[in-house]
Amino acid sequence: MNVKLWTIAPMIGALALTGCQTADLSKQTSQTIDMPTVVINSDSDGDGVPD
Repeated sequence: MNVKLWTIAPMIGALALTGCQTADLSKQTSQTIDMPTVVINSDSDGDGVPD
């Protein structure tokens, strides 16, 4: 039983460390989304006072 544990333990450790790797975020690019500009005219009669 002790021999099997020494044979299997490094494999389990390697699998555990493989699952803990972090992603390399330096190669990712950002994405820009152009949002439309909405203009609301709240002064319909043009006197400078909102409706």
